[in-house]
Amino acid sequence: TTSKVTTTKSTTKPVTSTTTTSKVTTTKSTTKPVTSTTTTSKATTTKSTTKPVTSSTTTTSKATTTKSTTKPVTSSTTTSKVTTTKSTTKPVTSTTTTSKATTTKSTTTKSTTTKSTTTKSTTTKSTTTKSTTTKSTTTKSTTTKSTTKPHDNQRDDQGDHHQVDD
Repeated sequence: TTSKVTTTKSTTKPVTSTTTTSKVTTTKSTTKPVTSTTTTSKATTTKSTTKPVTSSTTTTSKATTTKSTTKPVTSSTTTSKVTTTKSTTKPVTSTTTTSKATTTKSTTTKSTTTKSTTTKSTTTKSTTTKSTTTKSTTTKSTTTKSTTKPHDNQRDDQGDHHQVDD
């Protein structure tokens, strides 16, 4: 395609412009038929946050996109005029596609709490040895009974002292 397409994107009003060198028919089911156009040309896009912008489209081919509620998508290619129609309640000739990319960074902090309980066990073994020493003193008493009897045969003579044992 040798056509120049300038697309201006606004945050206030939706604006789209498309250029194509072939006829594309897309059928998407919703409630009402809607048309959208896709082109492969040189496009200059200006994004404005304050004012709505207008878009101009120049092509040498007809691209028709039909969005339907009942049937799947059909595509056909032709070289002719480009017609873009968005049908909701009113037919609109400009289309705005806003892609909002939301990146959510999820940071998970894993907190590990280790409770360390140290119990110091001190065991004191007390061994009590009761030593009982009995001092036994044995006194052996030996009693010698000495009995002295006077003898009957003892005489008292003049000369001799004679003792006779019975």
